[in-house]
Amino acid sequence: MFNNNEGLYINGSWFPAHNQATFDSENPATGKVVGVVPEATPQQIEDAVQAAHKARISWGKIPGPERAQYLQLASKEFEHSKDEIINLLIAETGSTFGKAMFELDFTVQFLKAASADYRFGNGEVFPSEDGTLSYTTRRPLGVVVCISPWNVPLILSMKKIVGALIAGNTVILKPSEESSLIAMKIAQVFAAINLPPGVFNLVTGHGDVGQALIAHPLTKAVSFTGSTATGKKIAAQAGGLLKKCILELGGKDAVIILQDIDIDFAVNATIFSGLFHQGQTCMSAERILVESSIADKFIEKLVQKAKSLKMGDPSDHSVEIGPMMSKRQLQIVEDHVDDAKKNGAQILCGGETTNGIFYPPTVLTGVTRNMKVFRDETFGPLLPVLTFDTLDEAIEMANDSEYGLSGGVLTDNLEKAFYITNQLDTGMVHIGNGSVLDDPIDCAFGGIKNSGMGRESGKHSYETLTELKWITVHHQKPVFPF
Repeated sequence: MFNNNEGLYINGSWFPAHNQATFDSENPATGKVVGVVPEATPQQIEDAVQAAHKARISWGKIPGPERAQYLQLASKEFEHSKDEIINLLIAETGSTFGKAMFELDFTVQFLKAASADYRFGNGEVFPSEDGTLSYTTRRPLGVVVCISPWNVPLILSMKKIVGALIAGNTVILKPSEESSLIAMKIAQVFAAINLPPGVFNLVTGHGDVGQALIAHPLTKAVSFTGSTATGKKIAAQAGGLLKKCILELGGKDAVIILQDIDIDFAVNATIFSGLFHQGQTCMSAERILVESSIADKFIEKLVQKAKSLKMGDPSDHSVEIGPMMSKRQLQIVEDHVDDAKKNGAQILCGGETTNGIFYPPTVLTGVTRNMKVFRDETFGPLLPVLTFDTLDEAIEMANDSEYGLSGGVLTDNLEKAFYITNQLDTGMVHIGNGSVLDDPIDCAFGGIKNSGMGRESGKHSYETLTELKWITVHHQKPVFPF
């Protein structure tokens, strides 16, 4: 798919690593090597920054509608490469066919919608006491570092890239080392549409590459999605350099289920929110809070549904549950289940690793707040169920977390829904839905507490990735005191 000269994309050209250092990208389901990725050298990181810095002036001067045309072209190029991208997502990240289709379709729609986001570049006109014209404008920051994760690599890379580009910034993408081939495909798309050299650059490698990019004096902002631990380090590094940050971090999201909801619908919403991409998403429902009066019936149907899902190699397009991304991630899941068992939880289905890297959908009851499965982010196919008797109890339980990303409230009673929603300590809440939701047109995606800072999409990305300038025009000569 990629030849030996492709990997690093700098200033409109492809390069191997100067020192020939590489690492393998493996298929998590089979362990087979999917491709070879170059490890960027310090000089190549410098080259990428210099290319982006140089291109920022001409790109920033291009009118918004012209920048939008490049995004429209990119959306068409992604559509033309649909089968290749879907197969790559399956092979490199263990995505099921349905998840890979979702990523591709979302990206295409997002590019089309975001091409109009240049309209958020408007400023304001202020009143003044002497008739002076007083107004603001927005201008690009310059070079934006985009660091994307492995779990939803196409969408989460493109959100960062596009938000920066449409605002007139140039970009350096540093992807997760576990999804670098997807990033290389993104670079191929931008090369195919003849995006001006230096506007988009790709450097691959491990964590020290990202650290070097953030530390460079010519980079002005960082947009990161990943773990809370890494996000805190990035925030500290960027903050010490007075660089802007958008951080979308971990979650321990709760879905609250009230007794009036249709139970079959609630089960389906919970299954999707908890098991999409094997539960390996920041929005994954990791705590299922059910009103006591319907708990037994809900749990019975939840277990039936979880057992019915087909697990296996996602190259089989009928598979619904694929592999864990890595042994490291699998060990976290196993540790959480072992801890829950030791502390009295019951495993109603699943609970044991299969074929080395696969972990089946696992429903747990008897879960208490001292367990890791309640406290710590699992990032796996676990459905821990807890019960409540009052709305205030559900709210308090949901808020009992260091995280605050997303949540779902399943009820047909809007009065109760709003009562709960207004008190949840999360950046996002979805009434009549689970915790996993995004929108390619416009939204305010992001969390609070240890789930991050800032918001992505539409005007929120635009405002963060631009700087405000106040301008005055004096019609009369000012009178100075001396």
